[in-house]
Amino acid sequence: MKSLFLSFALLALFAMAFSQAASTKVNYDLSGFSGYGWGTSIEFVTSTMEEDGYEMLTATREALWYRARIDERRLQIVYLFNGGLLSGGMWVFEDVDQKSFWKISDYLRKAYSSKTTLKIRGDKWIETEMRPAGTNALIIHHLDVDAGRHVVNYYHRSGAD
Repeated sequence: MKSLFLSFALLALFAMAFSQAASTKVNYDLSGFSGYGWGTSIEFVTSTMEEDGYEMLTATREALWYRARIDERRLQIVYLFNGGLLSGGMWVFEDVDQKSFWKISDYLRKAYSSKTTLKIRGDKWIETEMRPAGTNALIIHHLDVDAGRHVVNYYHRSGAD
């Protein structure tokens, strides 16, 4: 009887430990854009970005622009809306050089564990494309030194996994 009670006690402790570990496990959903799922309302993004202390630069019915930092790079985060719902986004970087481009590319590859398609034209134009598995996002990272553009575009891929 004592060994049966001990077995049940150990089983109960194991179940409690497992359930606590499962409840504290962080599960990141990488679909959507910059922490918000596709279809999030403009009002929700505005209120939570304000609560998180982000500086709003511009707001229209189609876009919200914020100042931010990613991987020690200064940028503007742009949330794009269609009918008041999140449908796309951009990271617009201030650093327009290859060193910054490759740092951000590495950041994206690590975040999404995704293969990239690379296109290079000379030493001033580079583009990578990612379709991360398990998400519904298409990510295009583009550098055009002559045009002064270093941008990461996020697009919603409807029906994609």
